[in-house]
Amino acid sequence: MSASPYQGASRAPLRVSLAVVAALDAIVLGGTVAKGQALSEEVPRVWRWLSGSPLAAWGVAVVALGALAAFARRWRPLVSGAVALGALACLVATVEHITGGARRSFYLSGAMLLGWLVGLAYARSLGHGDTPMGRTASARSPAEIRPHTGEPRGRRIWPEEILAEAGATAALAATYVNGASSKLLSGGVEWADGVALRSLVVTSTFHASGEGWLDAYKRVVVEQPVLAQGLAGAALLIQLGSASMLVDRRLRVLWGTLLLGFHANVLLLTGIHYGSAMLLLLVWSYPWPGMISWVRRRLVEGRKSTPQRTEEGEKDPPFQDPPLVSTEPAARRRLHLVMAGSVVITLSAVGVASAWPESPTSKEASEEGEASDETLSQDLKVLGPFAVGDALTSGLHITRITRTEEGFEIELARAPEKVTVATLQLRPSAAGMDPGPFEAGTAELRYDRDARIPLEALLPAGKEVARRLKAAAGSAETAKLVEQWLSAP
Repeated sequence: MSASPYQGASRAPLRVSLAVVAALDAIVLGGTVAKGQALSEEVPRVWRWLSGSPLAAWGVAVVALGALAAFARRWRPLVSGAVALGALACLVATVEHITGGARRSFYLSGAMLLGWLVGLAYARSLGHGDTPMGRTASARSPAEIRPHTGEPRGRRIWPEEILAEAGATAALAATYVNGASSKLLSGGVEWADGVALRSLVVTSTFHASGEGWLDAYKRVVVEQPVLAQGLAGAALLIQLGSASMLVDRRLRVLWGTLLLGFHANVLLLTGIHYGSAMLLLLVWSYPWPGMISWVRRRLVEGRKSTPQRTEEGEKDPPFQDPPLVSTEPAARRRLHLVMAGSVVITLSAVGVASAWPESPTSKEASEEGEASDETLSQDLKVLGPFAVGDALTSGLHITRITRTEEGFEIELARAPEKVTVATLQLRPSAAGMDPGPFEAGTAELRYDRDARIPLEALLPAGKEVARRLKAAAGSAETAKLVEQWLSAP
């Protein structure tokens, strides 16, 4: 069985959807580079040129958009696709130099475009060129006949695009496997213990006093370690299992649905969205041509008194690809070779992009920021209702209070030890409310993600700090009190 839900149908929707998503990424990347800061002299000249000139940044984005438009229309797809890929790579690399880190959310469209080009080039090396192999299916019912021409509905199947789709799908799966593998290599199985997920929820969009179903869901995830562990473990398994999309089209539908669910859950819990990935998964995972054809036939048959069939007692024959991959064992081996090559090339490209060195500008800015923080920080013995040595709930006590430029840091340790196990960060809230789980009024009370104790052990102590803060302020308007402490000499 073919691994493609588009078996027997044109791959044009896949090509066009890939071009559209890559074009959206190019627009976003071009805008980011155009607004970016100038890079230092140590950065390669091409990245400095793009970052220092909005006109140049938008010029590269326009080149990418033009090439992608040509790619979508199959105008010299190898050349136009390569030009688009090169322009996207330039924009992504510049953004990574500006931000000082990898931007994985923009990898998928480029990786799939690369896989498509690998499959396309291999198909042409085998002699499968620009000659189509006919319509997507024979006329099986009146719904599939064009009324004015008598020709079958549907687009032609380009045999080279069958291998191109295989390469792009392999790149899609390789990107997710790479993401899960990098987590396991960097953090081991601790990625599945739920702590990272709960920390991310707390420090992103969580609000403990929210009353909606979404806040209730986030609260359950934060307060129930077993649920968080299950979600984190399931996310890793889903990403690692995405390789099954290459085996069978039913598995491609199943795993595409699981990956969409994974992205939807991340969006609900943290507000982090991978819109490009979700759009591509939606188009590439489901047999849209077959479903549309089925609906069309049912609508036509519904208007007739007697349903139409191809022959008495026979069901409609399934759509089939040309013999390129459907019947020849040698052709199937070619398909597997394209998938394997695309996986290797994609993993190499994503690995290089992920390991891109920090730009000197971002390093210098980071070092300057750390030096500035050290200069402005000030250790305190007492801060309002808090003092070094105060005992809190859950056997924790305050070991250090530090004043920074933005607020205060309260370090906690277990008695009688003096090793810091968590740090609470107190500052005025820009949103006018505490987005964390401690309910500190109009001030923010967050905790660092490197805490050495689980969140359930820290929650009582954090809530006690919030209660003392609100008692000192006389109400939930705690931000004004924190601002007074910051402005004091």
